[in-house]
Amino acid sequence: MAAAPDDRRIAAIVILLGLSVGLTALLTWQAVTEGSSRRFAAQRTIRDFAAIATDELIRRAATDIEGYGFAPMRQALASRLTRGQPLPALGDLRGESEPRLDYSLPLVRQLFIVDITTKSVMPPVPKPLESWMLAHLLPVARERRRNGDPQAVRVDAGGEQYLIAYGVALIDSGRIFGFMINDAALGPFVQRTFARRSIFPPSAGDGRLTNRDVFVSVAMHGRTLFQSPGRFDPDFGVTRTLGADHGDVFRGAAVQASIVRAAAPALVIGGVPESRMPLYLALLLTTAGLVVAAAYLLRRERQLVRLRADFISGVSHELRTPLTQIRMFAETLLLDRVRSAEEGRRSLEIIDQEARRLSHLVDNVLLYARGERGALQFDRTPGDAGAVIRQTIEQFMPMASSKKVVIDTVVPPQLTARVDADAWKQVLLNLLDNAVKYGPPGQTIRVAASAHDGVFRMEVDDEGPGVPESEREQIWEKFVRLERDRETHNAGTGIGLAVVRDIVALHGGRCWVEDAPSRGSRFVVEVPR
Repeated sequence: MAAAPDDRRIAAIVILLGLSVGLTALLTWQAVTEGSSRRFAAQRTIRDFAAIATDELIRRAATDIEGYGFAPMRQALASRLTRGQPLPALGDLRGESEPRLDYSLPLVRQLFIVDITTKSVMPPVPKPLESWMLAHLLPVARERRRNGDPQAVRVDAGGEQYLIAYGVALIDSGRIFGFMINDAALGPFVQRTFARRSIFPPSAGDGRLTNRDVFVSVAMHGRTLFQSPGRFDPDFGVTRTLGADHGDVFRGAAVQASIVRAAAPALVIGGVPESRMPLYLALLLTTAGLVVAAAYLLRRERQLVRLRADFISGVSHELRTPLTQIRMFAETLLLDRVRSAEEGRRSLEIIDQEARRLSHLVDNVLLYARGERGALQFDRTPGDAGAVIRQTIEQFMPMASSKKVVIDTVVPPQLTARVDADAWKQVLLNLLDNAVKYGPPGQTIRVAASAHDGVFRMEVDDEGPGVPESEREQIWEKFVRLERDRETHNAGTGIGLAVVRDIVALHGGRCWVEDAPSRGSRFVVEVPR
């Protein structure tokens, strides 16, 4: 069986909506991936600059330590020892006329001289270090002199680490003099190097970067030697341990360096792209929400199409039955086929009854249409609501009598309320029609009205099967029928109770259904009196 055009159209729309979500998700994924790649590349570039700046700082600091720390002390010792003087005590060098010794003295822990010919180190040093010096210092010094390497070596001996600076003025006689370095005293040299001039190469950031744009921390043996102002930013920084390629002075030092986030645009054009993940997710969620809303509206459209069809079918059925009756009995009278005056009167009664039903149906449809347009307006002049109820019941009796229904009325005289008489008549007619339609033939319908505490209340009890509690809110919606009645002959238009709800709401009241003492349903309406 071929699909209906509406079904094909809805299926096509659903497919297009699904494709739009898929395309949006794909574009979002590509945008996120591309943004992450650009961000990663920018961060890697900035981290490379941080590493370059660190290398430059360490190189300059090592040069300064050699030039201002080791060299003056080396020269002072060489001057004495080559003249045959003994190795001086460290305190004897204080107050020397050579001003550069002021930079050297804080670095030195101990002076020493290694004599290979006598296999001695004076003054004594820790035994593991002494063993290393006697076995390795002379070959290391000769090798480094040939290569032009710095005359400083870091030694691991006996579980301890020592930084030694030495001189080679006496190396040909088998002697090497030197001094052990205090690592903690290296920090001030790094501080002075950092403060003197920018550690960035001139090409970085077109020369606009200064040392304020970088954070650097240098630690040795777990002790911080130097730390610049600020804090470490792992997104734009590096953490590493310096190796032999950075020289023995800082070998083993733990270094952290990062570029200040505000300086990123100077190193990377446009700076580091910000993550647009929230925006992309919002776009994706919005698209998904629109698709869900569209799918919901399509589903509602299908429901409305079905409800419209049911409404048309119900109205057609409701119109056809009374029209058929009217036409049949009118023809009977016109053709004079009645056999007695009583039969003729019965035919007129049926015509009147069916005409009333048609009038009620037309009024319902008109009220529903006006409610849909928001055009319902009522005259809430105080009046005798009891009289309106009694007149309505009298008008409804011909339709009730056709099913042998008895209507029991409990309405006090002179029951005054602020209700629109015509509208309230329609409310009661709809409730009575509903009770007759769904109740058994021969039942008794009870109509009661009262006023108390400023509220006008009307109840209509029937002896029908009742309304399941789970569906008591739904029955007031337009075109809604109980699940059990969908396949029965009780068609209806599906708008009667919806019209009741609208009229009562415009009167400022409320309506609901509950169990009746007769085990049927009790429909209750309350409005301000």
